[in-house]
Amino acid sequence: MKGSIKTMSKEVNIFEIIRKSHNLKNYCENCGINLVSIGISYRANSPFTEANNAFRIDKNEPDYWYDYSLNKGGDVIELSAMLNHNGDKRAALLELAPEGYSAKIDKYFRDKQSVQDYIIGAHNNIPEHIIKYFESRGVDREQINRLKLGCRAELFKN
Repeated sequence: MKGSIKTMSKEVNIFEIIRKSHNLKNYCENCGINLVSIGISYRANSPFTEANNAFRIDKNEPDYWYDYSLNKGGDVIELSAMLNHNGDKRAALLELAPEGYSAKIDKYFRDKQSVQDYIIGAHNNIPEHIIKYFESRGVDREQINRLKLGCRAELFKN
């Protein structure tokens, strides 16, 4: 499961732990976002563009925000990343995580990087006969590059 960290006996989803441990409305107010209750939502000027009433939290979905001036939204992790960490979700997770989770977050991102490195390596070393196979199936080089298709070449013979 994405964002899951294995402990001795069970799998823990760090993202859910953080979402549940932080009230988005309170987090916004602590960051200086002045929310006003209007109808079914809380509204504020965008903390990113200063556009009037562009930032909203729907009272029916209080764990998610949306900024109409950016056409972006998310949860408390995404807000922290954008507002305080130049989009760096790892830094946001470290800021928001309960005490004792930093090593688990670091391991999650190391494991994620290892998988990404493996995918890029498999893509960069894809043999020509495999590219020709993909092309024979209607997948052109642009799609191969965009999708980072690859394989372990030793599994395929000419």
